[in-house]
Amino acid sequence: MPAPEATPILKSSFPKLVDMSKAMKDFHVPNLDVNALIEAQRKNMQAIAVVNHAAFENLQSYIQRQAALMIEGFQVNVNLMNAIMVAPTAQEKAMHQAEASKTAIDQCFSNVRDAAETLAKCNQQVMEIVSNRMTEGLNELGSLIKTDLAA
Repeated sequence: MPAPEATPILKSSFPKLVDMSKAMKDFHVPNLDVNALIEAQRKNMQAIAVVNHAAFENLQSYIQRQAALMIEGFQVNVNLMNAIMVAPTAQEKAMHQAEASKTAIDQCFSNVRDAAETLAKCNQQVMEIVSNRMTEGLNELGSLIKTDLAA
């Protein structure tokens, strides 16, 4: 069954579309320094590139640090196993294992603290770049507005 046609009553109850040419005729674009606007956008893109590069380098150094910690952890476990294997008595084996457990826990807390500090430093560096560009952008906007008001 075909869809019913709209009745004349429904057609007339919808508002007429705005004629865009008439609406744009009264629209006033203030004097705009296009070159300044393009320069501001170039600086924004440059800031984004700097932030991405810094984030990449920070992530890369963080991953390298995590890999080094993993290798160090494996070496500690190998040394622990060797010490336990050569210990002559069960009591000495338990003593080595207890010392290794304490050392592992201390090292784990140290590694977590180190990772948190590294990530905080990375975030601070990125936020400084973004904050500086935002401040610079607001100053540029202020000068564009002042220039427009003077014209």
